[in-house]
Amino acid sequence: MDLKTFRLSRQLSQAKLAEDLGLRSKSYICEIEKSGVVPQSVAVAIYRKHGALVGPLAALTAREAAILAKVAA
Repeated sequence: MDLKTFRLSRQLSQAKLAEDLGLRSKSYICEIEKSGVVPQSVAVAIYRKHGALVGPLAALTAREAAILAKVAA
């Protein structure tokens, strides 16, 4: 799933998602959505906070993502 699809499915604004992930501004979320490239650190943060597989984690199984989230802590 791409970031924008995830965000809209959860009815989150860019500002709210940035806040949830501990980011300083929504502009970073906007830039990620424009580029279509989700940094692994953001994908792991989304998985930890929301349990969703986005960007580079989208191809992983839930088990693989959980292991990555633990290792990336």
